[in-house]
Amino acid sequence: MHSYNIVEIAIPRSKKKEFTTLRKSYAKMSSNVCEAIEDAKIELKKLKAFIISMNNELKEKIQQCEDISSTLSVVDEECSLVDIEPFCGVVEQFKIEAADKHIKEYLDTSKEYFQSNPIADYLKKELKASATYPSLLCETITYVFDWKPDKKTLDDIKDILSMTSGKLVKIRYINGGSISITCSFPYHLTGVLITQLMDNLQFLKKNDLKKLTIGYWIMWEREEKETEQLLEEKEPKTSLKEEYQK
Repeated sequence: MHSYNIVEIAIPRSKKKEFTTLRKSYAKMSSNVCEAIEDAKIELKKLKAFIISMNNELKEKIQQCEDISSTLSVVDEECSLVDIEPFCGVVEQFKIEAADKHIKEYLDTSKEYFQSNPIADYLKKELKASATYPSLLCETITYVFDWKPDKKTLDDIKDILSMTSGKLVKIRYINGGSISITCSFPYHLTGVLITQLMDNLQFLKKNDLKKLTIGYWIMWEREEKETEQLLEEKEPKTSLKEEYQK
């Protein structure tokens, strides 16, 4: 029987630019492919019918489109950094050779990106550092951000992290003034760890602990009323050194 661990990996603001590189390549491909499709003078009715046949959920959006350009905008929205099949389908169906080279170029670029980009190396290093005990398997990674990207960038980040790590991606943000600390430990020492934490819980609470979690179990979490009371009291916190000398 295997136990499962959730590993948290910090994605600092300094890594932000690594997530925008591929988006630039995608934007270039999308622009060139759309231009090639428009130049092909496809009958709008046939294009709309084909797109709906690929994905019936797009029917309402496609029916509202009045020209090729707006129709292709819907196709573009359905694509992502890791899935450009909607574009590929249109190009293949209507035999638009002028768009083939742009699609191939992007596929080659994205393949190289996922194999050698700095994010991949960073994740490999962090995952290796999180390795603990042979029986402890990681099925989920939570990525902790100290910055909040816009929705489009966030979708790109999720695609990139999922493709790069091969793990289920969860995103969490650190609010200003808060710090999240994650520790890995051998599964067979869980009982010892819980005992140690119980013995030191009061000290941790005095030092503004907000939440203590072991695996899926929330061992302790400060209630909102407790937080408000602490702010009103404004008592000086006990330092580690002072607590140790008691």
